[in-house]
Order: sequence, then C-alpha cells, then structure tokens
Amino acid sequence: IEPFESVLEIGSNVGPNLALIKDIYTTAKIMGVDINIDAIVCGMKNLPKAYFLRCPIEKLDFISYEAFDVVICDAVLLYVEDIKNTMENIGIIAKKAIILCEWKSKEKDEEILYGHWARNYRKYIELYTRLKVEEEIKITEEFWPNPKWSELGHIWLAKKYR
Repeated sequence: IEPFESVLEIGSNVGPNLALIKDIYTTAKIMGVDINIDAIVCGMKNLPKAYFLRCPIEKLDFISYEAFDVVICDAVLLYVEDIKNTMENIGIIAKKAIILCEWKSKEKDEEILYGHWARNYRKYIELYTRLKVEEEIKITEEFWPNPKWSELGHIWLAKKYR
C-alpha cells in the first residue's frame, strides 16, 4: 500500500499501532479515533505528532470523503452491530486501502461467537466499499497466542479498484 501519506485507525485506543507506523513513516499524517476519552488523552500524550479524536464508530460519517490513504481496524469491528453503515463509512474515508484485523465467521456471513461479532469480511468489504480484498491472512497461534484469535482471527488487506 506504499506510498501513503495518511493513516486513520478506528478504535485506536492509546495508539500502539499508530506509534509503530509513525516510527517508520515519520512524515505521514496519523489519526486515531476511539470512544474512550482516557485512551484518547493518553494517546495524545504518547504521540504528540499524531491526532486523536473521541468518536463512536457509528458516527464516522462526519469524516470527509477519501480523507485518509489507509484505514485500519484492529479488533474493533467485532463490537459493531451495524456493520453495513460502518463498512460504507470506512469505504468512503479510505483513499487507497483498508486493513482489518478481526474475527472471521465459521459458517455464516455473520454470527456471534464468544460474545462478539465474527463476519465474512471479504463479502462486506466488496459489498459495501469501493475496495477489493487482495490478501487474507489467517492468524496463527505463533503469531497471536490467544486461543480465540488463533481460531477466528484474520487480517484482510483491501485496495481501491477503479
């Protein structure tokens, strides 16, 4: 997905993913949104060259069309019930690509597993965004030693197509 100039992480918490990105891509515009005000305040202290905003995921529609080259969601969509609206907003915000690290459903397009949403994100990405999944990676126990994540976790990389 390189080169890119801007990254938005939805559900950024205090910004650990954004800190890793900012260390490598020092000139990139970095922004995190999270519902937790304490996480936002801590993120602002830890990453003074990044932007943080308190915002529920359901209210992302205020962000401009194609505002960020890359949009990241890491273990946040499994809490979202209205996936159609959320995916449409992510598709509007992302200029070039999205990266999702979420739980993949086993049998249906979406189902509740262990109290959280697991979904067929390939379908939702291609149905509700202008992006096409280029890569899907299964998370292994070696990569993420958590039984639920090694069972259900996947990473999707989707890029814009025209």
